[in-house]
Amino acid sequence: MSHEYTHLLTTQLDSQRIYYNDLLDETTAQLSAMTKQVTGLYSESHTFQLENNSLVRQNNETEATRSKLHDENITLARRLDTYKEHYGKYKQELIAEKQVKH
Repeated sequence: MSHEYTHLLTTQLDSQRIYYNDLLDETTAQLSAMTKQVTGLYSESHTFQLENNSLVRQNNETEATRSKLHDENITLARRLDTYKEHYGKYKQELIAEKQVKH
């Protein structure tokens, strides 16, 4: 009876060892897959961060250009207004001279 009990206990312990070894192998495989996934996500995050930095730089440059063009547009609009005023004065002077000659 003692021999049968020892055999039964050994068999049960072997089954448990196999079960837990399989569980450990499965868990290790899952951990490895997750580690690869995290590494990939970290790499992707780094790539996105670099792209974001580039886009921020590009946006800053575009904003600086837009601001410069806006200032230039204001300057040109003022200059145009000045030219219109001068044109109006010269036109009135020309009309006045024509009326004087006639």
